[in-house]
Amino acid sequence: MRQLDDGDYNEIFALRSNDEVNQYIMRTKPTNIEEVKSFIKTINEGIIKNNSLYWAICLNNSRKPIGTICLWNFSANRKIGEIGFELHPAYQGRGIMNEALASVINYGFNEAGLMTIEAYTHKDNRRSANLLKKNNFKMDESRLDQDDMNNVIYTLTGKS
Repeated sequence: MRQLDDGDYNEIFALRSNDEVNQYIMRTKPTNIEEVKSFIKTINEGIIKNNSLYWAICLNNSRKPIGTICLWNFSANRKIGEIGFELHPAYQGRGIMNEALASVINYGFNEAGLMTIEAYTHKDNRRSANLLKKNNFKMDESRLDQDDMNNVIYTLTGKS
């Protein structure tokens, strides 16, 4: 995993404009490389301002991004953060995202000082839900995502 850079425009465009990747995500797909350039610039500015942590997921011995994973939407006291992830369909089902998720969870609790990590996923996104459950996230049925009522919220609490 590594930070996004200017060499990633084509791969991030392919990822974020992919219909299968976007099936359960409520966002506008990019229509050109300029939009992806702006997106990467915004992401990297957010990292500099300490508003988010964002990594490109690459295969071993490659710099080509095949997915992304992030921690963002931190609470005011920086004890709660939201995790988000996406992986190009050609690489799904290989354990790649499970490895990346475990690494970012470890980083969130042991380096970033989080006490809770939340994940918002579409109620019909079984692969995402199964991945979260595999990593000990629990669905919080008492909460609703006011921005997208199709989402369910999973939480993982670290050691106190």
